[in-house]
Amino acid sequence: GNPEYAGSATVLLRFGGREQRLHIPVMKDQYCQTPEKQGVLGCDAIRAFQWEVDPSVPSLTLRPLGTYPARKPLAIIPLRVTRDGYFANVKVRNVRTSVALLPGGSYVQAGPKLQHQWDLNSGKPLELDVKRFSSVRLFHFKGEDVVELAKDIRETDLTVALVGDPKHPDPAMVIDSGIGQCVLNRFVYCVDGSRGQLRIMARVPAPAPRPANATPAQPASHD
Repeated sequence: GNPEYAGSATVLLRFGGREQRLHIPVMKDQYCQTPEKQGVLGCDAIRAFQWEVDPSVPSLTLRPLGTYPARKPLAIIPLRVTRDGYFANVKVRNVRTSVALLPGGSYVQAGPKLQHQWDLNSGKPLELDVKRFSSVRLFHFKGEDVVELAKDIRETDLTVALVGDPKHPDPAMVIDSGIGQCVLNRFVYCVDGSRGQLRIMARVPAPAPRPANATPAQPASHD
């Protein structure tokens, strides 16, 4: 019930060799996760570039819009580009829907409309193990519960956040469903707003499991 924002400000942002004057919201610290305390780059700052994320390095590569890929992508997913973000039409738990790309978010995010389509709120007993974390309900995709980006790219073992109130949806909410790092960071992916494309360039190898008896490395001593 308290305001999340302290106000707004006009800033001069130097990013990727360009200067942009942007009008930005100023969020209160108590509503930010720790990685967000210094701010978050949004669509307004990055839409002037084609951008590619490689989580295995990790790196963010900026190129001129329209740059042709150096190698053939695994898949090309059409994007709808608006002032609010980049939106892809994908299947989430067997429901085709428009979701935002949320590279700054951790989870798959499901808003009221998508929740209704899953029939999670019909009054029937839930078949999913839904847990509450603060004001957000979380559950886990596994087995045949998948996010299908393309015909041959179907991802599971994902944490999903159920956001909003399905009985009283907020009509002012622009983005309520999206895919975050748990999906995106499994790939090297490239976003080009001028072409309206999300390109899946390569799959990032899964990290090797840590041995059960591993112990942290001790710093070398210098006498």
